[in-house]
Order: sequence, then C-alpha cells, then structure tokens
Amino acid sequence: DTTKVVTGYKVTDGNNLTAGKTSVTISYTEGEVTKTAIQEITVEEKVLTGIAVTTKPDKTSYVAGQNFNTAGMVITASYNDDTTKVVTGYKVTDGNNLTAGKTSVTISYTENEVTKETTQQVTVVEKIVAKLEIKENPNKMKYYVGEELNLSGLVLKVTYNDEITEEITEGYTVNITKLEEIGEQEVKIAYLKQEVILKVSVIEEKLIVDIKEMDEEKNEGITYLSTTTQNMTEEQLKSKFETNGDITIEAKGPKGEIGTGSIIKIKKEDDEREYILEIKGDLTGDGDLNGIDLLRFVRYRVGLDTNLTGAYLRAANLVKDDSFGDDRDLLKMARVLAGLDNLK
Repeated sequence: DTTKVVTGYKVTDGNNLTAGKTSVTISYTEGEVTKTAIQEITVEEKVLTGIAVTTKPDKTSYVAGQNFNTAGMVITASYNDDTTKVVTGYKVTDGNNLTAGKTSVTISYTENEVTKETTQQVTVVEKIVAKLEIKENPNKMKYYVGEELNLSGLVLKVTYNDEITEEITEGYTVNITKLEEIGEQEVKIAYLKQEVILKVSVIEEKLIVDIKEMDEEKNEGITYLSTTTQNMTEEQLKSKFETNGDITIEAKGPKGEIGTGSIIKIKKEDDEREYILEIKGDLTGDGDLNGIDLLRFVRYRVGLDTNLTGAYLRAANLVKDDSFGDDRDLLKMARVLAGLDNLK
C-alpha cells in the first residue's frame, strides 16, 4: 500500500476541449499494467470580451461632409480565454457625412451574438473654400464707360479644403455693377469668403453697330442693307443689329410694312448712322416677293415704269451681279415665284 508521484501519464481526451465538457481521462502504464483516472473540469464557451483599435487608420483628419475611411485600421478582438485575434467584418456606426467638431467614431463587432464597441479618435473641421479661380472668362470683356457689368459666360472653379473641386456660374457676389473708370478695371468676385480678380477693359463710349445676316454696301453716299428675309416685323429687323445705340425704323411699305426702301436709323448722342433696307425681290416695299413685284419688273423692262430706282432697283438684282434689273434677274424672279428656284 505504498504511493508515489509519477510522470509520463497521458490525458487521452484533453485537446481542443469543447464547451460543456465535464471531465478528462488520465491513463498511466507501468510494467504493462495501465490504470486510468477521471479528472473533473469545467469548460466554458469561448466568448468575445472586447475589441480595440490596435493600428490607427491612415486618415484621422477630415472635412465636414466626408466619410470615415477605414484604410490601414486594424481591429483586434479579445476573448475570455485570454486570446486575441485580428478581425474584419466590424462596422463604423457613425462614420458617414461627418460633421464639424466631431471627435470620434464608434466601431462595433459582433461574434456569436455578442457585440462589443470601441472608438477611434478623429478631427473634423468645417468645409471651406481654399481657392477660387476663373476657369472661363465672361463673354464680354470690353466695356464703354457707364455700361453695366455683364458676367454671362463666367465659370468659376472652386477648390475646397477637402481637395474636392466644382464649377459654378452663380451664387457669387461682385464689388461693382457699373463700369465708370476708363482703362483696365478690376472686378472683385467673392464666393464663400474667397475672392478672385477679373480684369476688364473700359474705354470711352462711342456708337457701335454690328450687323448680322445682312450684307452692307455703300453706294453714292448711301448705305444699303441687303437681305433675302421677307415679311420681317420691327423686332425681327432690330434683332439683326447688336448696338449700344437706339434703333428707329421708318417703314416705307404701301401699308406701313417693313420692306425695301425702309429706313433704319441708329443713334447714340451725336453719333448717328442711317441705312436703307433692300429685300431681294421686293420691288414694291411691302416686304414680300409676289406677283405684283413681277408685274412691276416687267413694266420696268418694257419702259413703262421709270421709277424703279435706288433700293428698289437694287432689290431686283437677284442674280447678284454688276447689272441691276436685267433679263436674267427677271427670269430668276419668275422661277422663284414658280417654285423652281430660290433667292439664296
């Protein structure tokens, strides 16, 4: 009945213990005699006890409106068996559309219905304009003294402190709206506390006339404007001029129509220009090519109408050569009326 402490025994079912197991079996062999014993144990389920940020994310400073970026961040989970492991599948519960002044985001991780949380410190500043630039100049860069500033076509490039850029065409303010000084004038354009300078040219005002869609020709001191557009209204005719002067139209048609012979005057202060309209094929001044014009042309060709002169005779030059109102022009008018030709 002696005893001794022995080694060399074996635990036959002690590896990878499972939750709920209550004992392990111990066996010892000596002289070909093997004996076993039972050791009672308690095996609890492995449970998540906490998480921690063990490597900070690459980015911790943000501008309001940005989303939290987890790149570079490492989350490590701890368990009740004193083990740890790096985990993925965590969630950032309040990391979208960060607001200025926010100091941390919450990170949660769930395993086997157990959820643990931790926080990551962040800095979030207000979104502001870092740089304001002119990407496209306005359509109008030259002005006359007293003209109103016109920024149509202006495109501004806005760069924010989060490096995001956008283009805007409105919402800005300017320090002047009327150009009063001759020479290069600076216009300050402001947007969200940033400014950019637009330089425009201001010269002494004179009458400017730019004519569109009509041919201008001077003859014996008279300036004629030739067009193939028929039946124009006063507004349609005025739209063919870009000018800083005032336009008046003296219609000369039989019933007050705007047609061949009508007089256009453009005036600014003491500067005035005068034009006489000629609509190709309109020999009567009613603004339209019709059978009455053909009849007048025939009468002119046989010598029965001697008053076809000036703009009316010029309007008969449909072939557009150096000869006004000849048989070739008469033939073309007849073909146009018959639908076999056009005035172009």
